[in-house]
Amino acid sequence: MKKIFLSAGEISGDVHGAYLAKELLSKKEEIKLAGVGGENMSRAGVKIIKDLTDKNSVGLLEGIPFIYENIKSLYQVKKFLKKNPPDKIVLIDNQGFNLKLAKFAKKLDIPTFYYFAPQLWLWGKKKKNKMVENLDYILATFRKEYDFYKDADVRVEYIGHPLLDELKHEKTLEDIKIDLNVKNDKIKIALLPGSRDQELKKLLPKYVEVAKKLKNKYIFLMPFSSEYFYNKYSSRVPDFVKTFVNKSNDIMKISDIIVLSSGTATLEAAIYEKPMIITYKISKLSAWVARKLIKVNYVGMPNILENEEIVPELLQDDFTVENIIEWINRFAEDRNFYKKTKDKLKAIKNKLKPEGAIKKAADIILGGENRK
Repeated sequence: MKKIFLSAGEISGDVHGAYLAKELLSKKEEIKLAGVGGENMSRAGVKIIKDLTDKNSVGLLEGIPFIYENIKSLYQVKKFLKKNPPDKIVLIDNQGFNLKLAKFAKKLDIPTFYYFAPQLWLWGKKKKNKMVENLDYILATFRKEYDFYKDADVRVEYIGHPLLDELKHEKTLEDIKIDLNVKNDKIKIALLPGSRDQELKKLLPKYVEVAKKLKNKYIFLMPFSSEYFYNKYSSRVPDFVKTFVNKSNDIMKISDIIVLSSGTATLEAAIYEKPMIITYKISKLSAWVARKLIKVNYVGMPNILENEEIVPELLQDDFTVENIIEWINRFAEDRNFYKKTKDKLKAIKNKLKPEGAIKKAADIILGGENRK
């Protein structure tokens, strides 16, 4: 029996890990999965050793509250791996935690596979060999990522983007509307305030204010990324905004316009070809550090991939109720602008191909036996 350890941190990583786990367990081989993850990976058949999905952040100051918890969690995971060494370790995003885990795995002589590797190709860093010295495989999900790592001291495979497989829908728009009890023909606005505490604290109040000002004009839908966040924050949302748990994909598909936190969801919205308004706010110090480190002009992946602001980004001081309302109304009222934006998003979707990335990732993980 092969033992594989999966390590994910954020909720998006937990979702990616769940799809990968299902694919691994669908193979004819006997496989036992354990790992760091959340409720999605648990439902997929992974024995969860530690859940970090509510203990991560973006930004320098924002990460301080989680330092002790992450150090303690890393110690617990190392202890588990030493006592129960797996045949392979799959790292999913969450680089602060997972690069330390990769270093420990190298000491145990366990092959490592990075699924959603650190995005050095965005930061413009040249010392990539330092970053990959403890890794054996990188499963690249972007062409630019593959090109960046291909001459580094690591095996790199381009697999395409897993979201193309994860977001395939069997249900029709009408079926989804019936399931969610959304029958009104008004323009539908999806509000996705993120999957981290810091994001919900910063973004949710303004999203609610926008909905209050436009409640007679549009229908507002707000999916929460987990039961934890729903229980913590849904009471702050007025009744006329329909709230849901774990229904982000369905809601994005039936919505006309999406207001969302910067992150994985921006790429999901692009795959659905939905015009969006990207928002984010962090501390001034964290923003200053980010500007020094990141060598791209945008924060939203659709804009990064095209090197053009095809959808608006309202960041820091530009993140205001008035600006969000202005962009919602423009998308809703200027149909030519709306269509042009959809056409540009369709081009992004084509750049993420080929499909079948999850199956390819599972095959590489099961076939890769040796360290580099």
